[in-house]
Amino acid sequence: IRLVMLELSRYVNINELTKQGVLERWFPAGKYDEMKELNDCVLGWPFSQEKRPLFPQSQGADQLRSYFGSEIGLFFNFYGELIKSMVLPAFLGLAIWVLRNTSYVHLSIYQLNTLQTMFGVVVTIWGI
Repeated sequence: IRLVMLELSRYVNINELTKQGVLERWFPAGKYDEMKELNDCVLGWPFSQEKRPLFPQSQGADQLRSYFGSEIGLFFNFYGELIKSMVLPAFLGLAIWVLRNTSYVHLSIYQLNTLQTMFGVVVTIWGI
């Protein structure tokens, strides 16, 4: 437990997070070897120097489900699919933002409003 606290204290101040109400309770992982394998293969440590995939992968779904339970495993799968499905609306929104905020493209107000309305319709249909 001391080693875990030493490693954690490099990145965060647990006492300050508890005092500010960010953390309510905390405890070290119960099955360290399994958690280390999950961390290395599936979850990824945010401060790691290793390259991680841009989108969440579904390869570790069984490992996540067996360690955390079905509800958490389902959440990770849902979250991964949600992120993948948000790529198209994000790029469309970025393109419209660039069109509206650059002086290189000269579109009338009517054309910009039509473009923005079409984007709203596409996002609404995408959400159904």
